[in-house]
Amino acid sequence: MSFIQGVKTLSRKKIVITLALCVFVLMSHACQSLKLDFKTLYKDDTIDPYRSPREGILETVWENSSTLVLRAYIITHCAGAQITGSYEIKDNILTAYYSIRIGNEYSKSDCAHIVVYRIEHLEQKEYVIGLQQKK
Repeated sequence: MSFIQGVKTLSRKKIVITLALCVFVLMSHACQSLKLDFKTLYKDDTIDPYRSPREGILETVWENSSTLVLRAYIITHCAGAQITGSYEIKDNILTAYYSIRIGNEYSKSDCAHIVVYRIEHLEQKEYVIGLQQKK
């Protein structure tokens, strides 16, 4: 094999390796699984728990090109309620779910609890977003 043929073969190998690395990097980014960070923040005294719907979306914001933050309120007992969150995506419909578990000791009065759903590695596009209690 001549020197020029050796350089061409080496260049082809470098191109193939570079392309393979590019595909790997793109696939690893695209294949990252969605991650939910759910938090119950505080009770909001500005929302009347006896005149407002039992739940509501306050705002949705794209924190960056792949992280959606949904802020909502859920009305339940002021004390003694544990709220957990999950979500489901079908096509362009994103449903944020919540569950409420009531402990042995709880207050009889209701409050609006602010909750935050932070979903990472989500494709940025327009979603129809809903909030509902998981049954």
